[in-house]
Amino acid sequence: MSYQDSFKYYNLLESRQRAVIESGTNEDMFSYTLGRLSNLKRVVVMPAAHECLFEPLHKTPMIRSFPYGFIYPVPRGWPTPLPTHRWALAMLWFGDDTVEKDKSLYHGFQVITKVLAEEKHNVTEFVLDDNQINTGISHFALNRGTEEYNNFCDIIKRPSFQKLQLSLLVGFYLGEDYDIYDNGDFFHTDFATNRRSWTVDMYNYTSLFDVFPIDRWQQLTHFGLSNVLVEQTDLINFLPKLPPTVQTVELSFLTFMEGEGHSITLMEDIRNKLDWRHRPVEGRIKISVKIFCYLSYYGRYICADKEVEEFVYNDGRQPFQHRQPGNSSDVDLGTGVLKDLFNPAWERPNGHPPERSLVFPRPH
Repeated sequence: MSYQDSFKYYNLLESRQRAVIESGTNEDMFSYTLGRLSNLKRVVVMPAAHECLFEPLHKTPMIRSFPYGFIYPVPRGWPTPLPTHRWALAMLWFGDDTVEKDKSLYHGFQVITKVLAEEKHNVTEFVLDDNQINTGISHFALNRGTEEYNNFCDIIKRPSFQKLQLSLLVGFYLGEDYDIYDNGDFFHTDFATNRRSWTVDMYNYTSLFDVFPIDRWQQLTHFGLSNVLVEQTDLINFLPKLPPTVQTVELSFLTFMEGEGHSITLMEDIRNKLDWRHRPVEGRIKISVKIFCYLSYYGRYICADKEVEEFVYNDGRQPFQHRQPGNSSDVDLGTGVLKDLFNPAWERPNGHPPERSLVFPRPH
């Protein structure tokens, strides 16, 4: 398919999409489908369905119908960082400076939350997944008083609701009071922001105890933090407060306060200060840790779960090294496994392939 034909076909698809959104047909279809899928338990909203061209995360009927050789853009549905910027900006949601066109980037989020709040359904899990492309839902959208906030609260306050995965676009800010988490029936919660690993001054910190009503989560089985700003002492004080029902904990892509810990000392404190390693083997908490990959591809990361658990529970080798400025840590080649959020089947050892060693021999 030629570039010119691809351009014409893409314009046709885009015009059809605009017509569907403007007519509200997408909201009507989601509401119609939701009422007829009685076994639907999980709804996922994400800003990107592709890592790169020809590599869709989900091969939807529309994507499968694309003509062979169709060259198309890979747009992001939520705001993305400007060139030379580390993160996207969290746009205002109400007030004189609000730009309705900017809010339209979250059209899918607005439609999904509205329908889930208003309709009768059996959905128990709601996932907002940024797939580590450094974006998220503007935290202003979940301020008290917005329609989205009210819809969000209505969803998670349903008695049967069990799992929430939330990706927030916070920029420099993280609100101190998220009562959207005030649901004692949670079984599974993941909290992520658009922060990346770098050193942050202390005055920006908000305690985990101010964000999560941990005393209300008596049935929680999973707790996860990703791209979140933490202070090591606060995190170590928080983790023992998790209820005994917790089976898995994720601590991925964390940013530490300046002079307030890093991955090396965090793993040491988890091993030495918590009682996790002294529990029966069958009762030990499964620890998941992901770190940023040196490859500059969206969605690629290093999974160090096996090495972290070996260190915490079996006195294995410390998986992290402190070779970067500030509080950032990384791992040696050979530690962990390379994975791809956009391609769950893709997995590689975290090391240089033999053919690269032939071209770029290591100095002795």
